[in-house]
Amino acid sequence: MILKNSPKSHKALAWSLIVLSIVMIGGVLLVVLQYGFGKNIFPTMTSKTPSEKDVPTVPFADVMTEEVLMGWARDEQNHVSVTGTIMEVLPIPEQEDVQGTEVKLHVVSVIDPELYPTTEKAYLYFLSNRDTENFFEDMAVDDVVTITSVAPPTDEAYIVGEKVEKKDVTEEVQ
Repeated sequence: MILKNSPKSHKALAWSLIVLSIVMIGGVLLVVLQYGFGKNIFPTMTSKTPSEKDVPTVPFADVMTEEVLMGWARDEQNHVSVTGTIMEVLPIPEQEDVQGTEVKLHVVSVIDPELYPTTEKAYLYFLSNRDTENFFEDMAVDDVVTITSVAPPTDEAYIVGEKVEKKDVTEEVQ
């Protein structure tokens, strides 16, 4: 079948070209109006690094957990070490099954106060004679110590301390 040139086919072709050009002009206008004249609508084609708005951000307050604020350290067995100043030493009267002392450890946040408000905590520990090698006998209020425990410290209940190290404050100042 051979196509013949006829006025009808010319009219149909002209109308289809007009409709196609209107659709294309409308599409271009839509893109320009939606994205603006000066904006790059295809940033991935021109830039190999992500822009700042593509990088996810986390609010600073969400990152500041108690562990971060108070400077807890964890070892390879996930035991928690906390350094602070002894506020109270409460020896427990000797009993057959429990021998030791209760300690209230004052800890101040390690984050710069200009970045985040300073907080203070008083963690409660139980130090047994057996676990701490009678260290509590030499302990006094205002001593700076590091106490290691299996569980994270709390100010609501006593946590059993496994290891206690006295810090020499004069070494750290120099």
